[in-house]
Amino acid sequence: MLEACTEEKRWDDLEFAYKQMLHHGYHFNARRHLRLVLDASRAGKKELLEITWKHLARADRNHPSPLIKERFCMMLEKDACHSALECITKSSPDVDLQSFSTTAWFNLMKENAHRFKKETLVRLLHKAIAAVDSGDKPCLVLEYPADVRSQMQLKPKVLGEVAEKGDKYSMKTTRISEMFAKVDKPSMSSSYDTAWLAMVPSKGCKDKPLFPECVEWIMENQRPDGSWSVDPYHPLLLKDSLSSTLACLLALHKWRVGQDMVKRGLKFIEQNSWAANDERQLTPIGFDIIFPGLVEQAIEHGITLPLDPSLVNELLEEREKKVGRGHIGYVLEGFDGESNWKDAMKRQNQNGSFANSPSSTAAALLHNYDKKCHEYLDSILRLNYNAGNYVLYYLIDEP
Repeated sequence: MLEACTEEKRWDDLEFAYKQMLHHGYHFNARRHLRLVLDASRAGKKELLEITWKHLARADRNHPSPLIKERFCMMLEKDACHSALECITKSSPDVDLQSFSTTAWFNLMKENAHRFKKETLVRLLHKAIAAVDSGDKPCLVLEYPADVRSQMQLKPKVLGEVAEKGDKYSMKTTRISEMFAKVDKPSMSSSYDTAWLAMVPSKGCKDKPLFPECVEWIMENQRPDGSWSVDPYHPLLLKDSLSSTLACLLALHKWRVGQDMVKRGLKFIEQNSWAANDERQLTPIGFDIIFPGLVEQAIEHGITLPLDPSLVNELLEEREKKVGRGHIGYVLEGFDGESNWKDAMKRQNQNGSFANSPSSTAAALLHNYDKKCHEYLDSILRLNYNAGNYVLYYLIDEP
């Protein structure tokens, strides 16, 4: 009867019959009932999926992977990021990890991109990183998918993979960012990294950029508001806009080009400097270290920044508090001093990068030419050029 209702798309009859089945003590059978529950849910009978979810939880039975994924998408549709994450963070240790491989996540997010708002995906990425980094118990679905474990034994690719075996933090953040980075609609990119590559001088001639295409990209992509923002209309991404814009200004100033652009960029920074210490803003990873570092560089290079001195002091004090805490490989550009860079070179990954961060790797190359750094950044540019742009993905920090 249930199959007939599904075949004929009589969803009201199916809902009634299915509820009666469970009410009279019959149990959910994945082979017989999973497909019809999923079909009914996608046809608008979402209550059937919720009933099934609770039925399995009460019986202490594992939730099938397709059910987990559909409920995850259903929660995201409602903008309920916390509930969406709970679908996977509270999954059984016996869950089929291959069903949650990187490829499987790519496919799920691409197929369902039309169901999600861009802002929801940003919040989800934010919460997922925080959940993995601070969770008491490991979440296998987020942290240790089968294909990522196997990739740890292989030579890492240039971008979007784990740098080296044992780098747990890199594995966590890369794993999560990979879930969402290839979704067409809500993808995010960073002109910040592009700016750091643009600042690197040629090995044989310090008066010329090593990556002139990055300088050209900066000169061709300033926003009408004077920034190099990811999304100039997003009210919560101003911190990223500030660091990206200031980095681009430093690159232009270094090569003595685009002076009108520099003026417009400084105007943007002046108008939006209030966001630098606003806790309501989404914070790119390492912002409290890298933005003050950019401010210091600008001052050293003679750029007059339209920032309140008290704000500058507050930012520098906050950076001092952050220095020495945890993982700094991905924000090396926020540090100065020769001793710091000598120590930093010990953190270089086998692929030539520093924590798979283009900006940190470019900063290392600025201080000391290194062939492996150069090759890593070259590879990234080729990868992004083939994709039609020079900008790279970034992560969002915990509030």
